[in-house]
Amino acid sequence: MGMAFQGARLAAEIIDEYTAGRLDSHAAETLYIMRRNKLFRQRLMVAGVLQRMLLSTHLRRFGMKALHAMPGLLRMFVRQTRG
Repeated sequence: MGMAFQGARLAAEIIDEYTAGRLDSHAAETLYIMRRNKLFRQRLMVAGVLQRMLLSTHLRRFGMKALHAMPGLLRMFVRQTRG
């Protein structure tokens, strides 16, 4: 949900620039893609790694052992995926 709001805000800012005539459609699209990637790339990468880990029995077991040994990992993962 947070990513949806952030993405909408990002799009609205760029649409404002486009409608004011400060950007053409190609520049607006390019700018949106660049900013979207900067904003979400790391979060999506970490979420993808966690998803693969949770779907694999062996990696899930390893992950649970790691979380028990280092409880701070969970907070780190939450921060990385929640922006």
